[in-house]
Amino acid sequence: MSLARLKTSIAWKVFPWTNFNFKLASGLRLCLRNRGDFPILQEIFMEQSYAPFLRDIAPVRRWVDLGCNCGLFSLYLEDWARQHGWKDERRACLVDANRLALASTRDSIARNDLGSQFHVVEGLVGVKTGTMGFFESKSTYKSSVFELKSKEKSRQVPVVDLASLHEKLGGPPDLVKADIEGAEKLLFEHWPEWLQTSRYLLVEWHEPHMKGRDLDAICSRLGFRLVAAYPPAYLKNDSRPALDLPIGSALWERQ
Repeated sequence: MSLARLKTSIAWKVFPWTNFNFKLASGLRLCLRNRGDFPILQEIFMEQSYAPFLRDIAPVRRWVDLGCNCGLFSLYLEDWARQHGWKDERRACLVDANRLALASTRDSIARNDLGSQFHVVEGLVGVKTGTMGFFESKSTYKSSVFELKSKEKSRQVPVVDLASLHEKLGGPPDLVKADIEGAEKLLFEHWPEWLQTSRYLLVEWHEPHMKGRDLDAICSRLGFRLVAAYPPAYLKNDSRPALDLPIGSALWERQ
């Protein structure tokens, strides 16, 4: 089934189960294994939530996808690069702690023969060493380091040494994308020097852990200028500036 057909299909509205496979115009395939993958597909490919940001960046060769979930942001960026004629081969590190989400990620990478370019890293974003508690939800986007809702679904997970990812990428990232359900607070507290090695930061903030205005102030102190900020689709009719909303995404560029 094509993505265009899915948008009007009763399957999308009634029974988004598992193991859907879509081929994009660029030749990439999107492989969804779990019901929790579908909200991610809707946000990234149907609502085009990242398109306004990508219009404002120069071609990138290396990126780190923190909170990659089922890998759809990186596939969207690779699809964008192919459709817009970016010439250099791209490399990415896709980081997440949810094992169910990473199974989808690995499946998509394998089906697209991207194993030499996309590297999957299992672990959390947080303190520089050790482990942290993590709530692992079947609705993968509800996973969190802050809400350990049940002992059965919570476990200790090693944190990722973000500086070590440069070796997998072949250099520092051109872009760091972070959608980590409030752990952006920990990212900026513990990894500011690493963030300064990137040209672009594309971050989703989540109150009460991080406010948009506070995040902008932190990025400014690190030497980044705000390029654009947007609300999620369900808050697009809110009249407040995006940075004043409880959740939103913004792009910063290093000055």
